[in-house]
Amino acid sequence: MAVFKTGGRFVLLMAVALLSPQIFADDFYVNYSTGSNETGDGSEQAPWKTLQFAFDSIEGTEANPHTIHLSAGFYDFPYSYKNGINPDGYENVTGAGIALTKIYYFRFVDIPKCQISNLETTGFGVSDCQEIVVKNCLIGHTMNSFDSSIVYENCIFYKIDDVFETVENSSITINNSILSKCNTVKDDPVPDIVVQYSLVEHGWPGTGNIAGDPQFIDADGFD
Repeated sequence: MAVFKTGGRFVLLMAVALLSPQIFADDFYVNYSTGSNETGDGSEQAPWKTLQFAFDSIEGTEANPHTIHLSAGFYDFPYSYKNGINPDGYENVTGAGIALTKIYYFRFVDIPKCQISNLETTGFGVSDCQEIVVKNCLIGHTMNSFDSSIVYENCIFYKIDDVFETVENSSITINNSILSKCNTVKDDPVPDIVVQYSLVEHGWPGTGNIAGDPQFIDADGFD
């Protein structure tokens, strides 16, 4: 509380301290069918068209992370076929579901804290990244990891010869996931990869893992 004199009058001011203010994340929207990178503003009413444009247009921080919501669609193809989508730190992506939203390829380079969820992708390349989380995703191609940490939760790995081709100086954890019609997690077990509480069709060492056919009704039809 403070008292100030101005214009012959005393003014009483009370300062209210906010302890541990709650910071809300901003949400942005991308719609392959109706969005526009030219006229959209990333809102739900005026979404952008491509995911890469969304990443390039916003800037998340540790105090104020962002979430990008993707509608159904196949995003940034065929451009991403050669270059991949390049995420930014503190900018999370959530799709409309593994049968609806598809990204060809993510390339994570030197970013912290990014979460990808509820979509299908052919895979990830990760280099010099920390705290990457992949949840509720369908993954259909071999992946590489260099000097990074990444966690996969509730994911389906489907029809991949070697789920990981190269793993160097990394921490990779697969939790509560299904590896179906995959030849192996990696050609040789390495301490950088931890698989636990997962179904690995041909077996893999780890706490709570089981082997066998997941008995999907129609995996190619996302059932």
